[in-house]
Amino acid sequence: MNLIQATVLLFLIMDPIGNLPIFNSILKNRPAHESVKIIIRELVFAYLLLIGFLILGDYVQSYLSLRVSTLHIAGGIILLLVAMDMVFPGIGMKMVDGNEEPFFVPLAMPLVAGPAAIAIVLILGSSQPASTITWVIALSISWSLAALILVPSPWVFKFIGEKAARILKRLMGMILIMLAVQMFLNGVELYVGTNF
Repeated sequence: MNLIQATVLLFLIMDPIGNLPIFNSILKNRPAHESVKIIIRELVFAYLLLIGFLILGDYVQSYLSLRVSTLHIAGGIILLLVAMDMVFPGIGMKMVDGNEEPFFVPLAMPLVAGPAAIAIVLILGSSQPASTITWVIALSISWSLAALILVPSPWVFKFIGEKAARILKRLMGMILIMLAVQMFLNGVELYVGTNF
């Protein structure tokens, strides 16, 4: 995987466009300036979490004695579940109370830094530790692009509308399904190649 592929994959997994309706629903009772402050704070939390997993990925893998093939297969399964929820919504994202200020959950995690994003950065950090700087750049670019969409989300959501956001989310979900299957198959291929 190269810089562009990793950036695109991470951007799709963060799914800023598909998350617009959820962000809007959670923050709809707050003034726009307060919503923007909350979104920025949650995006920073998500970024720090992902960077931590990326940098410590190799240590996590060796400490837990995880094979790269295991990370690929688990990441593919998690990514497939996330993608299926994007294509067939309603599998279960619970919202916070409209009067309660979201803190870390659910905006930072699992919406931006969800299980699939964590699995991907773990795979990148552990399978190619020599390219950590490349993966940090990819994560930073994809996070910045997501922030450009999510920070002004109260206005963006009004501009594109709920139907367009749903269509884009399902389109991204279809792309992620293909990537998830490929990741799963890569893991199986790695496992078979090292054991047989």
